[in-house]
Amino acid sequence: MKIFTHFVVDLDAVCSVWAAKQFISGAKGATVEFRPANWDGKEMAEGDLALDIDAGGRGMKGEKGENGIVHSCVALIVAEYASPADQSALASLVRFVDAQDAHGSAVKFLAPEASRESQETLAMTGLNAVLRALQATHSRNDALVVERMSEILSGMLQAGRARSRQGRDPRRRQSCHRGELARVRDERRAVRGARGARDRLRGRSQPRSHSARRRVAADEPRRALRGRRGRGRDERVVRSPGGFPFLPRVAQGPGREPVHGEPADTRRGRRQAPRLIANAPCRVQVQPS
Repeated sequence: MKIFTHFVVDLDAVCSVWAAKQFISGAKGATVEFRPANWDGKEMAEGDLALDIDAGGRGMKGEKGENGIVHSCVALIVAEYASPADQSALASLVRFVDAQDAHGSAVKFLAPEASRESQETLAMTGLNAVLRALQATHSRNDALVVERMSEILSGMLQAGRARSRQGRDPRRRQSCHRGELARVRDERRAVRGARGARDRLRGRSQPRSHSARRRVAADEPRRALRGRRGRGRDERVVRSPGGFPFLPRVAQGPGREPVHGEPADTRRGRRQAPRLIANAPCRVQVQPS
């Protein structure tokens, strides 16, 4: 399959070739060839596409609107072949290309009330200016220009899809004090921040990381123990005969010795995770909750 378009591609031709490869079935691996604007299309085979070029009546051009204005070819391709979600993601791009192709200047058509200086700034830094810069860098190499622009357009499609997902997912929003909506990029960070604020209001502070929790567990001499279900919530502190703190665990039943851990190892200046041992002699102090 081949895709034909004209030499010295404009923004509509570039976007049409990219959209055809993106949305038309069987056109993803098609080769792109360039012909003069008055090409008659005799070399076209069945299944080939001629975009933004008449090609003897076999090409695909934009729809004709009021006052004889011919709209862009990419608008026709996106409307007919793209999914509704991708049409929404590419709405701004299609509007810009259509204004550029049908009216000659997207900036003057979309922002007529802007000052002349503002219009010049937008025109010199917009998507059409990027295309002209690539053509100045790679003169007489339309294939490379189409390839580079296709990378930019693919990135714009991915960004549009991401914006659509954020707009549809209520979990990615939170209300601001002014009634506006702020998008939360990192949901886990927001959840952790909310939990930390809740703990501070309750008068307790939890270590953030697992290693920090282990260090606190090794330093704290008192640890809370719970008995079997239904035996209440008495706080049991397990200590060795010498008074050294241990990391205790709940005894599995009445009459059994509690399971506790060894004192924290301070070799090399670091505290190691306590290791559990069973049936070691210890003393249990029960304090009412």
